[in-house]
Amino acid sequence: MLSNVSSFGTLAQSFVYDSKVMNKYQVLVLVESKVRPDKVDDVKARARTHHAVASVYPVQATSEVGSHGGELILCEASLPIEPIDPDVLSAVVDQTGENLRCVGSILRLKDVSCLLIGAYFWVGEN
Repeated sequence: MLSNVSSFGTLAQSFVYDSKVMNKYQVLVLVESKVRPDKVDDVKARARTHHAVASVYPVQATSEVGSHGGELILCEASLPIEPIDPDVLSAVVDQTGENLRCVGSILRLKDVSCLLIGAYFWVGEN
């Protein structure tokens, strides 16, 4: 499931972690989650309590009052999921000169590796 949640607050978490949703979707990709950098570990810990694995790219300040993004992938813990090597992500930032504004994980299925990407393309504050 792919969704723009505007904020991964109480309402969004209640929906995402509802047993009906968790049973229906093995992978959830959420954009505009607004997960702050200081809350990434909390989001990952809460995902573990629901037998899920979370990959999180935190929200970024775009001005004194604005922010952008916060992408999140939640996968059922039984899936063979791995984080993308941080060196690869750093290389992307170095090559483009821009913040990532996306989150990714690698899903390994038999002889195939699938790249899961959650991206929210920002066009500006105006």
